[in-house]
Amino acid sequence: MQVTAFKMADMGPVDFIKEKPEFYLQHGKYTAPGKVVSEKVVECKKLFGLEKRLEYITGIIRGLGVFPDSDEKYRLRRARGAEDILASNKLTGCVDYSLILLSMVRELGIPARYVETFRQDFFDNPDKDGVSGHIFVDLFVDGEWREYNPAKGFVPSGGYHLVIPEKKNELGNQHMRWHEYVPIAKGLDFSDLRLLQDGDMRGTRIAINDFDDMRKYIGEFKTLNGLVA
Repeated sequence: MQVTAFKMADMGPVDFIKEKPEFYLQHGKYTAPGKVVSEKVVECKKLFGLEKRLEYITGIIRGLGVFPDSDEKYRLRRARGAEDILASNKLTGCVDYSLILLSMVRELGIPARYVETFRQDFFDNPDKDGVSGHIFVDLFVDGEWREYNPAKGFVPSGGYHLVIPEKKNELGNQHMRWHEYVPIAKGLDFSDLRLLQDGDMRGTRIAINDFDDMRKYIGEFKTLNGLVA
């Protein structure tokens, strides 16, 4: 890992990391594979080609259930690794999707980064009730980083956005709404992230474990990037 120091105006020296893609073949605390993940990887390797392998992983993710008990779901959010998630056959949300994908693709030799993002309207006003965020994954394929939605596939047109269906109107028509998401940090998993500044990753590691952390680091991201009025 190469760390380069740049001097930012009015901020003094700031360390940014310039890691090679191979750095993201290593696992974070919550993506380390165990018996269950390893068995799935063995099956995945029998498929030929990246597209088929990613479809296999996405199929695993979509086939998992969700916790019917909201209290249990809340308690386990950002508390389990990929191995425990797969073993339980139940998901708490997009964090779990991403951890399974990260664990498996790294074992397949594909560098992958965890990406913490927030929907633009929540990013603009993080003090409102509820949290609107999503976890994407950057995959290094064909010599470049590409944005990937763990439960859907590569993001059309690049960037971090979701196209979400709205409720049907009185005529039975259903429109799709495009939602932009702002990436604030990238890393190995939610426990090992680095805030982004002008698109580069700062050297200081952070963890985003709960809603308070989310709001805290949205604020720090805005300050770093001159987005505070």
